[in-house]
Amino acid sequence: MTLAFAPIGKQVKVVEIKAEDKTKKHLESIGLGAGSFLTAVSDSGGSVILQVKDGRVAINRGLAMKILVV
Repeated sequence: MTLAFAPIGKQVKVVEIKAEDKTKKHLESIGLGAGSFLTAVSDSGGSVILQVKDGRVAINRGLAMKILVV
């Protein structure tokens, strides 16, 4: 499933990121690489707020559709 459809409050694991290399490197720098664990905290329609390690990150829904999680 994609991150855009991840259940709120449930921890998921990033399996693959289907984006350009530049975007993948940026996501990895903020803790969103393949193999990382995160929790969707809020889904406000246009963006998804994630708990990643000790911080929170907001990404837009288009990018969340390119991140595959289990």
